[in-house]
Amino acid sequence: MFNFYAGAYNNGEVNYNTLNIELKHPLEIANNFLGYNQHSFYGDFATKGVNHNTINIKNDLTTTDLSQSYKDALNIIAARTLEGSADYNKVYINNSMSTLPVYIYTAKKNLLNNQDFYPSSANNNKVSIKDFASFRNLTVLTEAKEASYNTINYNNVQSITDTSNTDKGSKIIIRALDKANHNTIDIKNYSSNAADNAYLIMAYNEAAYNKIIINDTLFGVASDKREGILSIIAGLSNNGHDNTLIINNLNLDEYKNNNSVFIAPSAITGLSEAKSYNNTLYRREFKYI
Repeated sequence: MFNFYAGAYNNGEVNYNTLNIELKHPLEIANNFLGYNQHSFYGDFATKGVNHNTINIKNDLTTTDLSQSYKDALNIIAARTLEGSADYNKVYINNSMSTLPVYIYTAKKNLLNNQDFYPSSANNNKVSIKDFASFRNLTVLTEAKEASYNTINYNNVQSITDTSNTDKGSKIIIRALDKANHNTIDIKNYSSNAADNAYLIMAYNEAAYNKIIINDTLFGVASDKREGILSIIAGLSNNGHDNTLIINNLNLDEYKNNNSVFIAPSAITGLSEAKSYNNTLYRREFKYI
């Protein structure tokens, strides 16, 4: 188990740090006394704010050996704070691979004394992943009270290429307690055969002017039952408006179970006063395989 930190402070802010990871030899996956493999890369960890931090990753992260513990994880955390802002943090991954489940956070909530602590804001953060393969699940999360102007880009990315791990989910979720506005998820040349695929921008009070772009993407179900769940929603909120979903060449597996595919530019939570308006769906080449 390894933990790498660009910066950490237990009573204040940590800003403007960079963590460059370019392994000459990938991390080994092996049986050990813990019973699992778990490694973490932190841009910054602080109590009152983490901003303008960057994580750059090149080359393979792990060996090609597969580990099967449910506790396995490779965590990439650009910003983690108990309070204050988590803005302008970036994660770049290029030409890499992992056989551990990968969890990427541009801003992350914290559990302390059975209470959740969220950054006050997660704005202008970026995740860019290019030429990457995960042999387990791949998840990107942004969690804060408010989240705006965040961008997440995939280009030539594979998730869950090993069929023994299809019970895990692969997700991109931007989640705000209050408002999530002007965020973008842009996926190109992507494939995932996870049982649970979720690509969501969501907030309790307002989700507006968000955009999800899907290009040349395949969502499959590798299980024998051909069952799974797929959710793509650009604005999930009590007040969702002016959100856009653009789909160009999306291929879906059979999804034999009922109520399994949800694709929409906006959706409401179910409260009687919830509303959704001025949302747009552009679609070209959408088919089941």
